[in-house]
Amino acid sequence: MGLLDRARDSQVPVNGTGDDFLQKLHNLEKGVDYPVVLFQQLINHLSIEKAAVFLKSDSDDSFNCLSSKGYDKTTTNRLRMDRHTIETTEFTSMLEQKNSLVTSQATHFLKEYMSSREFGLIEEIHWLPFFHENRIICIIMISQWHNFVPDDWQNLFNNISSRFSQNVFNSRKALVVQGNTNVRRPGKVELLDKLKALAGKDVYIIEVDLSPLIKMLMNIKEGLSMLHLKKEILSVFRTMAGPQQELIDLGNNKVLLILDKQRVPDKSLFIHQLSASLPLLFQDLETSPVLSTRDFDFPATEEEQDELIRALM
Repeated sequence: MGLLDRARDSQVPVNGTGDDFLQKLHNLEKGVDYPVVLFQQLINHLSIEKAAVFLKSDSDDSFNCLSSKGYDKTTTNRLRMDRHTIETTEFTSMLEQKNSLVTSQATHFLKEYMSSREFGLIEEIHWLPFFHENRIICIIMISQWHNFVPDDWQNLFNNISSRFSQNVFNSRKALVVQGNTNVRRPGKVELLDKLKALAGKDVYIIEVDLSPLIKMLMNIKEGLSMLHLKKEILSVFRTMAGPQQELIDLGNNKVLLILDKQRVPDKSLFIHQLSASLPLLFQDLETSPVLSTRDFDFPATEEEQDELIRALM
């Protein structure tokens, strides 16, 4: 639908009143997936066809796509904004004025991260930013509405931003206070060195399969970024385990937990508490997922170390 068509239909009211919707957002649970839940409420309320929500990365270098709606598979898998985004006119304007914004064409920094088809279809973009101090920490991008743009869209967006930016920030704060939550997959030699460094320590070695949990969340929430979702889960695990415990990404949606028995005396209780905490953090989980785990004894000899590496890798 073109700009003239949307302008002609723009007098159609949105679902319910703005105050009712703001109250609905106010009542949302404050889990780690709060930005995604707020995004889903917004696109449903305003009948938005194509949109995405981005969160500033832990390193502050880029904006990662948390969730999207309506884009083709290529765009869904690719969509993000690099560190140069914050230097553009659009972002500078939003930051200076602390306001939402509409741009009349596709911005150049999106071209690399969208399919040619999706990029070519964009006529205008509405931006809803969320701020903490003097930084944009999260932003919702809307590139296609179902049939109209509400007359009061900017007033609504500015109200959402001013009222709920702190909630967006708080949803991330709990995960980053523990330090660096980035977890990368080591090579065989590096993993072997990690195991050798544990010699003489009393630890649990537990492999956790995240596949059932990821599948459950992906089925519940359309358009979630699997890459970001896995990072979210690993961040939750890191926060629950504490900075003294080792968390290793094994690939194939599996992670290795190495837990100090003095700090975590009961591994079964820890796994149970970890599972039970997930519905509190990911709001749409109605029940605690069953986490599939495998326990390993600490390898005492080089032969046992090699066997463990083969089992894990």
